Amino acid sequence: MRRLVALCVALMLCAGPVFGQAKGPLEAVGTDAAAVLRLKNPKATVEKLADLVDAAKEGFGGQVRTQAGMLGLLISNPTLAGVDMEQDWYVAVYVPQGADKATDDPEVVFIIPATDIKAMKEGLDSELKFEEHGKYGVYTLGSKAANAVQARLKGTGKSIASLADTGAKSLYEKGDLSLFLNVPLLRTVYADEVEQFFQQARETVANLPEAPGGPQGIDPKLIGEVGGTVLKALEDAKGDLTGCTIALNVAKNGILFEDLLGFTPGSAADRFLARHKPAGFDTLAKFPEELQGYMGLSVDFPELATLGARMMQGNNRANAAAKEAMDALSKVKAGPTMGSFGLGSMTDGILRVTSLMELADVASLKTATRKMQQAFPEGIEIGNGMKQKYDLTVDGETIGGEKADVVKMEMEIDPNDPQGAMAAQVMGIMYGPEGLVTRSVFQKDRILSTTGGGTEAMEALLTSLKGTARTESPAGKTRAYLGPQANLLGLMDLPGTVSKALRIVGESDIGKMFLPLDEDTLESLVLPASYSGLSLVAEPAGLRTRTAMPVEQIRGILTLVEVFQKLQGGMGAGAGVNIQLDN
Repeated sequence: MRRLVALCVALMLCAGPVFGQAKGPLEAVGTDAAAVLRLKNPKATVEKLADLVDAAKEGFGGQVRTQAGMLGLLISNPTLAGVDMEQDWYVAVYVPQGADKATDDPEVVFIIPATDIKAMKEGLDSELKFEEHGKYGVYTLGSKAANAVQARLKGTGKSIASLADTGAKSLYEKGDLSLFLNVPLLRTVYADEVEQFFQQARETVANLPEAPGGPQGIDPKLIGEVGGTVLKALEDAKGDLTGCTIALNVAKNGILFEDLLGFTPGSAADRFLARHKPAGFDTLAKFPEELQGYMGLSVDFPELATLGARMMQGNNRANAAAKEAMDALSKVKAGPTMGSFGLGSMTDGILRVTSLMELADVASLKTATRKMQQAFPEGIEIGNGMKQKYDLTVDGETIGGEKADVVKMEMEIDPNDPQGAMAAQVMGIMYGPEGLVTRSVFQKDRILSTTGGGTEAMEALLTSLKGTARTESPAGKTRAYLGPQANLLGLMDLPGTVSKALRIVGESDIGKMFLPLDEDTLESLVLPASYSGLSLVAEPAGLRTRTAMPVEQIRGILTLVEVFQKLQGGMGAGAGVNIQLDN
């Protein structure tokens, strides 16, 4: 609920025609500004927001419309005197630099279109410094910002619009609410703070604590070495950043955030991104429907596998086998990896996890994987008297006409250790009577795995993958907003996951003691499936993300808010649980 309120406030907070338009509003903002925000056609945007709120909760959109007048307070013009509500508004932010950084606060400049410049000026506080710029009123309380605006209007320097490339301009112009960050300036102003962050991160990875009982599997020093390499790459990428543009679009059917990070063409960051090819994740549309979440990943697996192999350099058999598997993966032409997760029940196990990896050479990776799983029959010490043991049965089951490897992970626990007993209890709840069992099917060009849900989970996956793509499903509809390809894709039913978890707990004997969920409340928690989505895709000299939240997700969140309010009332004074324990 707080996020929804924050979104509404942000939409009403601030800021034309065209980002790079000659003599346009942004001519008043120079490259010495840290950021510039834009609110497209406030009247129309407020109406779209009201329509969205109405679609999520009928009748509530009127509150958004009646409070639209508050926009005046946010631009220091309480009565909106002389303000044009149908043209785009802008707000520029100037951050203190040099010796002023420690003592001064950021200064804000408003660039607001006017229907009557004189009325606008008279409606403002007399302390504000005001300039006319065509049909725009440009005003600020800050002296340094006022001087910067005056210098820019006299032709000094360049407009901040000159920093944006074509992709950034296009994204900025299409957003109902848009933000452009002057990354080169921010990188210079906050160089000391950024360096301090990286210094602390380097010290952290260089001094990783050793696991209890000595290093098990991966040497912390090797993790530190690889982590240092990753940090160095991030530091280099920081220097290659040219800008950041964020846009938010509002519609009756939901909201869409889109972000674009720009990098110097041909830079190390640009070359790194170019090695990681995006994918369409078409097979994901054939996964079983209405699970709690789906994901897809498409990266340069050989490059990641090489990093993994570097961390598996110990002398024990487990490390040697894991390194062999990583080496095999680094030589295999791997495609995208996809997966899903769902929730079961307290009696049969809560977690259900599915994965699918596409690759050209299944046989070599299958051999290496089996060797790794068989490399430590004596188990792996994980501290506190606990040991993990893996039992692999090659082709142990036939499911849906396919042979499946079955790996069962068991915990050997010191019966006198309370932490061990608690871990065993949690494992029982998470995976049910069968325990943590993973089934893997090796097909011609892909590997399928399921954890939790028994043989039924693998059978459901195999059956579903033989069907047709379901692009019109709730997950498929959200997927359509996230772009045709991505390097990282995530779809999650946020309110559905919470409501399913509440039902799992509320329907159990233990849960009924703490959650007073009556039949009507449990029924209200059966929400129709819908999904919020996130995609990240590498582009030439850029990294783009999209985040979509359909109105059904907002409606589900509001339903949960009502349920929690009811629970809070039901657990107030006099509604507590009284449990007596016999001596």
